[in-house]
Amino acid sequence: MVLDGGESLGVGQQLDDAGGGYWDLRGDVSGPLDVESWLGEDAGAAIRACAEKTGVTELVLAYPASQPG
Repeated sequence: MVLDGGESLGVGQQLDDAGGGYWDLRGDVSGPLDVESWLGEDAGAAIRACAEKTGVTELVLAYPASQPG
């Protein structure tokens, strides 16, 4: 994973001071998760296309809470 600041984070490395969460793309009783309005049209469309191609129904989003200074 490449962070916004260009720093790389590999499999097995620890990400401290992070935010994010888990979401079910199928949504809840109100309908599917609207990732397009939540993350923007481009990112949302990419997530939907990936989910449709792979059959993934759950999303985990992790990001650093602050950039290294």
